[in-house]
Amino acid sequence: MPNNNKRIEPIRWKHLEYSDKGLGSGYEQTCRNLMDAAIEWHNENLDKELPEFKQIENVFGVAIRNNESAKQMRKQMLKRVPDCSGAQFHIVVANYLWLAEHPDGIMDGKYVGDVW
Repeated sequence: MPNNNKRIEPIRWKHLEYSDKGLGSGYEQTCRNLMDAAIEWHNENLDKELPEFKQIENVFGVAIRNNESAKQMRKQMLKRVPDCSGAQFHIVVANYLWLAEHPDGIMDGKYVGDVW
């Protein structure tokens, strides 16, 4: 799928506080760092096709690179956060792909930075 030159504005993250949901703020910060790296890659490569990832049904934490753009974006993301988990990478890729299709960042009337 072509990128269509749709720039994604950097996310204006809300202040991060410790979560009482079992995942500490370090987990969320890692996901935010991965998303920032994905958006940076996206905006630096508007002339390339969108990354494509294959996902395995009923398996979370595995996002298989399906084209050269996906390989390049993954490399940039893991350079920023080399010790992320497969689950963190997978959820960020899923959210990035949604954001690439909705570059204004609006989801159910809320800006994506207000959701994460």
